[in-house]
Parts: sequence; structure tokens; C-alpha cells
Amino acid sequence: MGKIYIMSFFFIFLFTSLQGQNITLIDSILLNMYDELEQEWNNKGYWGEARIEKDNRYNEAIIFYAKMNSFYKINNIKKVKKAISYSFLNFQEDNGAFIQENKPSYVRTAMFLIGLAECYNVYKQLNYKKYLNEINKALKYLYNSPRSYTGNQGIAALTAFYLWSQILNKDSVIQYFIKQREFIINDFIQIDSTKGFWPEGPRHWSINVPYAQIQSIFLGKYLLLNPNDKKLLKLYKTQLNSFFYLYDLDSMNINVINSAGNFRKNGIKTVKSSTPSVFFLKAFLYNDTLTNSEKIIIKSYQHYKEKYAKRKYVLSTDAYYRFGIIKEIEIKQHENISN
Repeated sequence: MGKIYIMSFFFIFLFTSLQGQNITLIDSILLNMYDELEQEWNNKGYWGEARIEKDNRYNEAIIFYAKMNSFYKINNIKKVKKAISYSFLNFQEDNGAFIQENKPSYVRTAMFLIGLAECYNVYKQLNYKKYLNEINKALKYLYNSPRSYTGNQGIAALTAFYLWSQILNKDSVIQYFIKQREFIINDFIQIDSTKGFWPEGPRHWSINVPYAQIQSIFLGKYLLLNPNDKKLLKLYKTQLNSFFYLYDLDSMNINVINSAGNFRKNGIKTVKSSTPSVFFLKAFLYNDTLTNSEKIIIKSYQHYKEKYAKRKYVLSTDAYYRFGIIKEIEIKQHENISN
């Protein structure tokens, strides 16, 4: 199957500016997603229905915009600055939490903090000190809202704490990270010497396979940032052993019949996977070669479009984590070869 081409003024302009470079399949998909987000942008400082739905998920697109600036030198800092300002003014509660559907959300707070940190790492002219009080409140909210189980939310918080401990070098935030890491390590459920998982609910539940994919993307992201964390790398590999064999690479479906959730009750044996980044993270962190990479991307993107096309906020929240990470890994691989 050939590349995915997008006919818009933005894409034609950018494609022209990239002449002479090898435009890959993942480039085409990322540029398509960026073009879709551009059409959702409101110059007041938000994407999509963020203002109407009172939902900061839409403004989590800041991480994707920052990475697109990094990948392709797209000049989008003005929009990112507006979005950051709008979120702090309109979507942060007094206790530091960011809102999802007008309710404080642990995971949305963690995700926005990750995106915010990545923006400050990419756009050197941004000054995080302008919002330092608000950032500290958000970090404190996460720390003061402990989870009874790790889940994908807890791993997202780990990454947020890590990034901000590096930026702020503040004792309290460093302690947030250390304690969150200890909790996640201690909460791991070891099945046998090679398999285990993090719970997405009570510890008597079996592995939740769809959420294990999301956990693995979030933890893979953390390990890209902190590759020297050998303990969590070992647990990451142990978790992958617990569900990776369930993939059918021809259909890009994953077997969920024994997964936690209502799959067996509802007669659901497989679900379509739309998380290709987990394959690329596994290969990169294992220092391995990924075969059928284009097929994995194409099938996953088809599944993503089928399932999430009408849920506009998913474009904002997931474009980077499902697909953008693949480009990031590609760049890291080239850097490793050059070095």
C-alpha cells in the first residue's frame, strides 16, 4: 500500500518545503493529523470543542505541536503559547487539577504537565516561570491524590514528575518522583519469572490487555526520557511478555478473551489495535529490528480512523503517543547510528 497523501494548502506548502527529503509513511500520517488539528484550531487558544465541553483534553495537542516543530521546523509557537495560557486560565481548578468534561481529572492533569514540559524543552524561548505557581499546584495535586493501583494514570504521573524534577530541580518534586516510582515498582504483579503486569483495578483482576498497551506506551515514553532506569525497563519487558503474544500481526487484532473487562461476557474475542507506537518502543528499547513496520502502521492507522474519527479530542490526546513517538524513535535511531 502506498503513502497517504493529503491535499490541503498547509500540506502542499510544507511538502514543498521538505523537497529533497525522504517523506516516509509516518511523515505523511503525522502531517495529515497536524492538518486536521489546524482545522480544529480556534485563535482564542484552544482546539475543537474545548470551550463548549469545558475539557482540557483538546489542548493536550500542545505536545504534538511541539514535536511537529521539532520534527519539521513548523513555526507554531504562537498557537502553543495561546493554548497554554487558555488552559491555565480556563481549565485549571483551584486545587491544581485540569478538567475533563468540567470535572477535575488526575490523568488529564498528568498528561498536560507532560505536554507542558515537552513544550518548554522544545521552545527554548518559552518561560515556564510565568506559570510556576500553577505548575507546582498541579504537581502537588497529583502527589496528594494517590492511586490505589498503578493503572495508566499512575505511569503518566510518573513521567510528569520525572520531567518536572529535571526542569525544576526542586527537592519536593524530586521526592514526588521517587515515591511514585517506588509505588509503581511495588504495585507490579509478577505472574511468573517472565510475565507480569500493572493492575488497572483491584489486584485480583487479571491483566487488562487494551490498557496494558496504553501503560506500555506511557512507560516506554518515560524510558525514552530516562533510559538508565534499569529496574523499570526490566518490568516493562516483563509486562510486554504478558500480552505481546496475543497480537495477530496480519489483522492487527489483539486477543482479549481472557482480559479483565467485560469482553468474555459480551462475546468479544478480539479488538482492533490502533497503537503502533508500542511495537516501535519495544523494538527500540530491546535494541531489536522491527519487521513489517509499514504494515503495522497502516493497519493501526486504519483502525484508529475507524474507531476515533468522530471523537475529535482523541486527535489532540493521542496523535503523539500513538504515532508521533514513532518519528521520535526514528530520529533517535539515526542519531545512534551517527554517533
